Amino acid sequence: MKQVTLVLGACVMAALTACQTTRTPQLTGGSRTEGVVELSYEYAWPDDPAVNFEPGRVAARERCKAWGYLPAELFIGFKSQCLRQNKDDACLRRRVTASYQCTRPSKP
Repeated sequence: MKQVTLVLGACVMAALTACQTTRTPQLTGGSRTEGVVELSYEYAWPDDPAVNFEPGRVAARERCKAWGYLPAELFIGFKSQCLRQNKDDACLRRRVTASYQCTRPSKP
């Protein structure tokens, strides 16, 4: 019986891992005056998505360039916000936001 439980557990873990989603942060805000670009992605519990940050980095660089700044650098850390909770206050949907700081203004 112990072997059956282990095999079943391994199959469940494999199935969950195989269904892991990939998220790509999208432009969601920022401030031209402050030279800050925000990119976010959302996910629902129990998903633990893989995150493809490269398109977001490119988008942040392009936004900074359009605003007259040099490329962006990622701020340290991310802001995580619960969007929906159940009756027990467990978070069911979460938004993660990364802020990129545009570097010094480029010369005209």
